[in-house]
Amino acid sequence: MGYPRHLDKRCHHSQYTLFIVVVSLQRLVYAGRMRTNVNLDEDVHRFASIYAGAKGVSLSAALNDLVRKAEKIPQPPAEICHSPVTGLPCFPSRGGVVTDEMVRKLENDLD
Repeated sequence: MGYPRHLDKRCHHSQYTLFIVVVSLQRLVYAGRMRTNVNLDEDVHRFASIYAGAKGVSLSAALNDLVRKAEKIPQPPAEICHSPVTGLPCFPSRGGVVTDEMVRKLENDLD
């Protein structure tokens, strides 16, 4: 293995090794891959491992695929209702009605 052109051939072996490590890390980062450690719950690991086996890919590829699929799931739009009286936006109905008496009771409980 020869020295890179811009390094002097007289440089020490440790400097050359450091250069190779840095270049290797740069290639890893620029290639769009990143090595990291994650802690998975046992059931998540089992699911991802089964998924990886079924797809015939590595665990890393399976996790990448699953995360990307999860990102693509469309989020339901927020429910916005409008008051039939004022036309102003309001919270969607939960099936109950808040009365003035309920509000007064809560205000008294705070005092």
